[in-house]
Amino acid sequence: LRLRTLNLNYDMTSLVKNDFFDKISLTLTGNNLWLDTAYTGVDPESSLTGAGSNAQGVDYFNNPGTKSYGLGINLTF
Repeated sequence: LRLRTLNLNYDMTSLVKNDFFDKISLTLTGNNLWLDTAYTGVDPESSLTGAGSNAQGVDYFNNPGTKSYGLGINLTF
């Protein structure tokens, strides 16, 4: 079970009174946030040779998926 991508968007227009912007929204994004597996390796979807190879199941020197977080503000005039 994996939580690969999570996007949360919140419309802040009603909270922030502003005559300059028509719409204000805040976006939070996360990638590779959670992995729950009985697999003993780093990641069951990782491969040393990459996705374009026929050598599937080669499981050594692999790096886990990188977690990333993002914050965005959308201002509409």
